[in-house]
Amino acid sequence: MATPGLFAGVGPNEAASHLSEWAAFFGVENVPDWLVGRTADRLGMVIGFIGFIAWGFWYFDFYKTMHSKKEDRTT
Repeated sequence: MATPGLFAGVGPNEAASHLSEWAAFFGVENVPDWLVGRTADRLGMVIGFIGFIAWGFWYFDFYKTMHSKKEDRTT
């Protein structure tokens, strides 16, 4: 999920921010106009960051659930 953020951060040919260059690198012949602009790069970074935060919440909740001690409730 953080892959768009990583691809938006560095282009395949240089340290530049271009998702359209990555699309061309992976064989997309007709790159859409909306992917060429800098707004797409910023959106990719935001999606990657939000995905990373969401993954962190899920991971630590899962870890806490799996490693929590069950209380012995006797009445």
